[in-house]
Amino acid sequence: MKQELIITNGDSAADLLKEAKIGDHWLPWRDVLHEGPVPFTDDLSSLSLIRSKYLADKGWADSEQVGDDFKQRDDLVKDASRYENVVLWFEHDLYDQLQLIQILDFFASCSGKKDYLYLVQADDFLGHQTPQTIGRFLERKRQVAPEQFKLAQEAWLAFRQSTPESIVALLGKDLSALPFLKPSVQRMLEELPSISSGISRTEKQILTLVDESVSETRKLFHASQEMEEAPFMGDWSFFDRLMGLSHCKEPLVSGLENFSLNGYKDEKTRRAFLTTKLKLTEFGKAVRLGTENHARQNDIHFWWGGTEISATNLWCWDSGKRQLIFS
Repeated sequence: MKQELIITNGDSAADLLKEAKIGDHWLPWRDVLHEGPVPFTDDLSSLSLIRSKYLADKGWADSEQVGDDFKQRDDLVKDASRYENVVLWFEHDLYDQLQLIQILDFFASCSGKKDYLYLVQADDFLGHQTPQTIGRFLERKRQVAPEQFKLAQEAWLAFRQSTPESIVALLGKDLSALPFLKPSVQRMLEELPSISSGISRTEKQILTLVDESVSETRKLFHASQEMEEAPFMGDWSFFDRLMGLSHCKEPLVSGLENFSLNGYKDEKTRRAFLTTKLKLTEFGKAVRLGTENHARQNDIHFWWGGTEISATNLWCWDSGKRQLIFS
């Protein structure tokens, strides 16, 4: 007898759906696509190799385990048509919306009918539900429509380009087929460096909080989350941003000099890290005011989807003018 497969954002949501007895099999996607390289590749497996290596190199996952997990995940979705129904359960935030367009793009490329594929789009966090409340989103279950497949393909292709220009172009189009995509695209653009200060919105929130109200590391993550319209960033991603502001040629934040980028995993070190008192350096204060530029002074380097951002390939976002600038 055919059964129902649920694909969702992570283990927390999958466990809740399982406990609520919604679905028969559960597949957590487990990839933080707003971090690291997401370049164009010929197929899902090729990208999964890039993604698993990135997560392992960051120290966020065991190399062998994450490679096996991604392979099993990919094998399952490639054989998903054997299920009577496949239901995608995803939230409104950036983390989920990137996963959603990746998965819809994959299914759009599959041959044959796709009438077994359904979507539940939640406007609240699945992981914040209980087994008794998560079922309320079932009333939103709809068969995936052709226009949703088409939009997901366009957005996923744009996100993986070597410049952010195609993503910006999306904002001028009708994105209503996936109602949470537009604010997610806008939020992703805010993770590009500011033209004046060379820092992202997340980094600006860190500098503002440390300078004005929050001096302890453990309180900083939650305070920054409260500044988000739809929080999307996990604590490891956030602390990686924080450490990047401390461990650079011209530090912006002081107090974390004795911690390495991957050195807060064991319990004792983590406790010390979380209780550390932080301050802005003079350079950090100047960057916050926009009179100094972090991107230029510290030769930043990171991936934004398929775009490799660096001091020599510096794509900036002007939030006020809502304009992309190559600097």
